Amino acid sequence: MAEQLSVTEETTWTAAEAALFDNPLLDNVAHFLPASRRSTRLTLAKVRRGQELLGVAPVLVLRRYRSTRLLRPDLRARLDRPLGRLSAMTQCLLDTTFLGFAHEAPFLARDPAELPAARAAIIGHLKARRDIAAIGITEPAADPAALRQAGFDSFLQLPLMVAETAGCADLEAYLARQTPKRRRNMRSEMKLLADAGGRVRIHPPGQDRALVDRMHALLIQSAQRNAGLEVPHALLLNDYGSFRAQRQWAITVELGGQVIGFFSFLSHRGVMHQLHGGLDYAAGPAVKLYPNLMHAAVVHAIATGARAVSFGPLNNEAKRRVGVEYPVMSSLWVRNPLKRWFSRNWMVPRLDVWRGPMPEGPIIASPLYEGRPRAPS
Repeated sequence: MAEQLSVTEETTWTAAEAALFDNPLLDNVAHFLPASRRSTRLTLAKVRRGQELLGVAPVLVLRRYRSTRLLRPDLRARLDRPLGRLSAMTQCLLDTTFLGFAHEAPFLARDPAELPAARAAIIGHLKARRDIAAIGITEPAADPAALRQAGFDSFLQLPLMVAETAGCADLEAYLARQTPKRRRNMRSEMKLLADAGGRVRIHPPGQDRALVDRMHALLIQSAQRNAGLEVPHALLLNDYGSFRAQRQWAITVELGGQVIGFFSFLSHRGVMHQLHGGLDYAAGPAVKLYPNLMHAAVVHAIATGARAVSFGPLNNEAKRRVGVEYPVMSSLWVRNPLKRWFSRNWMVPRLDVWRGPMPEGPIIASPLYEGRPRAPS
């Protein structure tokens, strides 16, 4: 009889375990584990057969989290105060936030053949935890039939925005794929920064303390500027100790000798994954700083032979103009039948990230890790 799989939730990631998976995005998760707190706890769910580690997934547990905070801003403003405490429950999130928003499921296995079993084992383990009232899984949009059988309700959420650079020998080749309007905008924005004396720099991991501190200050400035976007794990994502420990590359823009903006990223399987970003909102708008950071990432991707740049979920118009949309779905399991009915019929269609019900028929698989370019959306 085959030995059963076991699942444990752990707060360590050893060098030996990292070597088994050889995935810098997974290694990146480990930098956030020490920043966990009672209300927002991040662990790695590890699946083993006997002593052999087969699979892993980042698991974020939000203790007594108010679901009303995830509603559209207009509804959140009206309902969070009177109904927030009633909506509070301990929820578990499985997504790729700490994996650089990879357009993959948040379950990883050393052997792809073991992935379905490892995934099922982790979901079963979390369902068995009586303190968890709801489980959310965010992953590339696909047929949700198996999740429906497991009691999940699925819907389309914010898509992932990706700039596809596969096969581009230079920037002109990339621009040739874009619409005329996008070509004009990109050239105009890059010229605006250059004419102002802006300078783009690329920094490998191991940046000096002064640069790290400046980037983190810009990160916090952007977080405060976008406080209206509800990010349940913002405290973890923006934690200074975690930020300083990350082995991330950085793209900075300097103006007048001062760093006024940055993007940081990790590369995996030919894709640059944005991890963080921060802007100086006093100096940035005049030189189109945010679009220029994205343009600089595209230029770097082309120069290094990367197939694509992942900019994370579509949460602003500038991202829409730089890339193509990759469909993403969220699936929600709620333990209490009454709360599940309420979530499915009232809460989900009013979530800030909701983008519609799952479509009928097949969903085209993502070409992100296959290097096949598509027309801009």
